[in-house]
Amino acid sequence: MKIIEMNIYGFGKWKDHTIHVEEENINVITGENEAGKSTLRQFILYILFGLPSKKRDLYLPKSGGSLGGRLIVSTSEYGRLIIERIDNRNNGKAVCQSENGEVMDEGWLSHLLKGTSREVYQSIFSFSAEDLMEIQQLSGHHLGEALMSIGITGSDRIYETENWLEKQINDRFKPKGKNPKINQRLNEVEKTNRDKNTAEKNEYNYQTLLDSKEGCIAEINQMEDKLKESQRLWFSHEQLLKSISVISEYHQAKGKLGEVESTSDFPPEGRERYQNLKDRLLPLESEKHQLTMNKAEIEQELSGFESHKPDEELLNQAQSLLDRKDSFDKVKHTLEQLEARAQDISHQLDQDIKKMSIPIDEEELQEYPFPFYIEETWRELREEKKETEQEEQRLIEQESEADNEIMKLEERLDTAQKEMISDSELRTYTDQIDHAYEMAASGRPQNALELKQQRNQWLVFTVVLIGTGWGMAWFSSNPSLGYLATLIGVGAAYWAFQKHRKIKGLSDVQKQNVSQVPAEKSLEDARRMVQKYENEKSHLNHLKDQRKYWRQEEIRLEEKRRNLSQRRRRLEARLEEQVSHYPFLASLPVRHWTELYHLLIQAQQRNEEYLHLKAEIKDYEFKMHQIEDELNQFCQHFGRGKTDESADECWKQLIEWWTEQNNKSEQMERLSLQLKNHEEKLNDVLLQIHPYEEKQKQLFAMAGVDSEEEFYRKLQSYEDYQQTLEMSKRLQQQVRSLLSKDEQEFFSVWEKVPDESAVRMESASLQEEIDKTEKRLREYQQRLSDTKTVIDQLEKSEQHSELIHRYEMEKSMLKEEAKEWAKYQVAREILKKTKEQYKRLYLPKVIEKAEYNFKKLTLDRYQRIHFSGENAGVSVEDERGRIFYTEELSRGTKDQLYVSFRFALGETVADQMNLPFIIDDAFVHFDGFRLKEMYELIGELSRHHQIILFSFRNELVDEFSGAHAILLSR
Repeated sequence: MKIIEMNIYGFGKWKDHTIHVEEENINVITGENEAGKSTLRQFILYILFGLPSKKRDLYLPKSGGSLGGRLIVSTSEYGRLIIERIDNRNNGKAVCQSENGEVMDEGWLSHLLKGTSREVYQSIFSFSAEDLMEIQQLSGHHLGEALMSIGITGSDRIYETENWLEKQINDRFKPKGKNPKINQRLNEVEKTNRDKNTAEKNEYNYQTLLDSKEGCIAEINQMEDKLKESQRLWFSHEQLLKSISVISEYHQAKGKLGEVESTSDFPPEGRERYQNLKDRLLPLESEKHQLTMNKAEIEQELSGFESHKPDEELLNQAQSLLDRKDSFDKVKHTLEQLEARAQDISHQLDQDIKKMSIPIDEEELQEYPFPFYIEETWRELREEKKETEQEEQRLIEQESEADNEIMKLEERLDTAQKEMISDSELRTYTDQIDHAYEMAASGRPQNALELKQQRNQWLVFTVVLIGTGWGMAWFSSNPSLGYLATLIGVGAAYWAFQKHRKIKGLSDVQKQNVSQVPAEKSLEDARRMVQKYENEKSHLNHLKDQRKYWRQEEIRLEEKRRNLSQRRRRLEARLEEQVSHYPFLASLPVRHWTELYHLLIQAQQRNEEYLHLKAEIKDYEFKMHQIEDELNQFCQHFGRGKTDESADECWKQLIEWWTEQNNKSEQMERLSLQLKNHEEKLNDVLLQIHPYEEKQKQLFAMAGVDSEEEFYRKLQSYEDYQQTLEMSKRLQQQVRSLLSKDEQEFFSVWEKVPDESAVRMESASLQEEIDKTEKRLREYQQRLSDTKTVIDQLEKSEQHSELIHRYEMEKSMLKEEAKEWAKYQVAREILKKTKEQYKRLYLPKVIEKAEYNFKKLTLDRYQRIHFSGENAGVSVEDERGRIFYTEELSRGTKDQLYVSFRFALGETVADQMNLPFIIDDAFVHFDGFRLKEMYELIGELSRHHQIILFSFRNELVDEFSGAHAILLSR
């Protein structure tokens, strides 16, 4: 497979870019740093193998757009193919298309690449300076192992895999280690087994703990009963201490009841009932007094307003005028606006006429008609005049240019004719050249018969070739074959014609002696003179063609001049016609007519608006004068106005008088309403007072009194008795709430008051006994709790079973880890056997080609490459038979050895995978001599592989014969 063309839609810095690549020659892509060489290499790998999503983000187009592109490739089996991959299409998968339009998926592309992955491709056909840098990080045995892996698979993956397997094995188990996983698992199994044995011993103490638990429970129950009885007695004595003061007050209240006089005939709640009646009567009496006074004041004020009330007819006349006040103000305001607008329009109209700068006044402005089409007519005249002037200027320039060109051509023609050789000299030089060629071709002069035979043969060849070509074109429907055959036939016919000319002049030429040619002219001079003549003749014909062209151009310009004159005369006639209709246009250039039209229309519109405003002003002035006359008449009749007062002053006086009268009317209405309200309220208050007075009389009768003083004296005696009785009942209730019925009987609280000191002593004794019992109870409870805790731990704890389960689980996990460790051991052994098998079957071919490459790159200094054993790795042998291990080689020699293996592997697998080699600046450490050998080696490799070489050296393309150069720029 070979790449023909790369179309980049968007990839890194590249966007909408196409690069053509040759199939056979070496393709050298050069450019400065950051020119995009490495990005282009990654683009090729992306189209063929794709990229993970995170790495695709690194190459998103910087200027936006889709990530992707396509490669056009050539294959021996399928012909030309298009491989396209776009990030946001088909889930980023590649699409292949053949020449006949058939479309294949990415699976077919994998088949085309023989199942080659990106890693395999990069390990065999693609490498860069970075790969050489990684090789430099290895030394000694490691470098030898890596080179052997490259010789087998094209990369150091086998070496890396071996190291990884070795690390996995050591991470899992070492015979004397502690940190590996299996060693840690063995320690955990032993610890779990010890814990399991300890848990089994704890089960023998369980029965002893049960007996101790039962004893503690019995002792605790006995002490709890004793504690409850002591606490009950102590609580009773404490309650008695709290209620002694209440009991004492009860007995005092009980003795006082016998001393107070009984008032059972007094009405219940007498104080509240009498106070309630007084609380209701006092506000009503106060309100009655206040309403009476207010009513008298209102009646007096209302009589004063009635004496100064104006005539009703005068009020109606004032109301009529005030109703028209808003209309008067609107008319006045509108009139002021119209006058201001008229003044502005008059001023703008004067400015417009001055701005136009034409001899016209306002009256004339209204007389001229300006139809809608006149603007377009003036615009056409302006444009036509402008075009005529521009055409005139262009014509003058073209005429001047034509005169100058003809004059120059005449001078150049005269000079060229003088410098040309004569026709007789030309014939002499031509015959000399023909004779020299004929003598050189045959060694002897040709006769006329031979030339005729050659002429006839070429004529027959021409006819046959043209006929065959057009026949093939007809059968294949491809006319290009016929054109090609005709072109070749014309060439052959021309050659036959030259033979015919030689036949005619052969006899004359053969008769002339070579010595007759002027001695001073050599054959090279004759060729030079003939060539000079042909050049000068061609130049002379070119000058004549140019002179002919410019003379024709002169005729065309004269015709344009006549047309322009006719166009100008028509334009002048149209302009004069417009000036006859509108004389003021004569004072203004045509280019300003269109602007003038807009100004004229604007001025006409403003003049019409001004006249309309004047008419409106006159109407509004008439309306305003009517209202002003009526206002003056009213003010003079009323006696407040004067003849010289303004309308605003009259309106002000009228409004003040009207407001004053309205205020008086409102006050009279308000006073009348207040008087009516006071009368209604006074009647209501009298009605409310009457029932309360009746209830007061009834309450005095029930108490057996006639006055308020007697009522209050009898009320005080009644309240004292009720208060003492209530306190006795309340104290009795308090005692019952503090002491139970048994406690009341036990302490005989209703018969006497208990001795407080004796009760306190008994309570202190009970408290001391309670404290001792509680202390012992807590000790037994703690002992019982500890015993229960141990028993519960033994009964509920699953430690023993958990330890057994954990022990079995740890052993199982140990087995699994041991199996995994064994798998890595087996994998390492299989990899070793595979390496040995590849060494026997596959590696000798690679080493043979690598030795050739290495020998060539080192200028025959190193002759052989050895694999000297599992531990020694790769070594090389120089021309004197000395052995050098890889750590003893220079950096450049290591690079050359690495490149030799990569090229050797590529040539070895060419039959299975003939893919392009992509090399990115991989020879930066090569000196000049070895670099030249490297170029030759690449040239040899290009016979079987397509080579795409990236480099920052622009001169690199000169090192390869027929190389295709592609220069990238920033």
